[in-house]
Formats: sequence, structure tokens, C-alpha cells
Amino acid sequence: MQQGPTPARLLRLRDLLGVSRRTLRRWRLWWAEVFGRSSFWRAAGGRFSRPVERMQLPLSLLEAMGWKREQREALLRLLRFIAPVTTRPWLSSQPS
Repeated sequence: MQQGPTPARLLRLRDLLGVSRRTLRRWRLWWAEVFGRSSFWRAAGGRFSRPVERMQLPLSLLEAMGWKREQREALLRLLRFIAPVTTRPWLSSQPS
């Protein structure tokens, strides 16, 4: 998906995750546009020892959390990290 959502890639992800093409597009938009530009990300994104590429989210964030060593733990760390984003004020793309 890093090179974009081709029909074959969308079909594979849909089969792997059991979600619609529309849901996959919505998720991709959320990571790139909503989360990547959120005040939460602006405040928290600098915490990582190596740069996290906004246009490569969520993969770059997973990699920063140790995806290559321990996938399950990296995914859990990612979910804990983004948990505060579920509240509306963090989703604001306007600077505070």
C-alpha cells in the first residue's frame, strides 16, 4: 500500500482484514490526513528516536515501535499510543 491502493492490493487487504474497499480508503485517508495533521501528532510525533514519516503512516510508526522485532508488541504499543486520539479535541487539524 505504500505505492498506493491498486485494485490487487485492495483485494488482498480486503481478504486479509475482512473489510470493504471503502473502509480501506477511509483508513488510509485517516492516517494521512486526519492523524498525520492532528495536534496530537504534532505534539507527540517528536518523541521518537528516529524520524517517523507522516506520509508513510501507520507503517513508519509501527517500525519506530519495533515492528521488525516483535510485531504483536509493536501493534499493541501503537494502539496504546493512538488511544487518546479517540477524543474529538485531538482530531483538530488547526494549531491550538
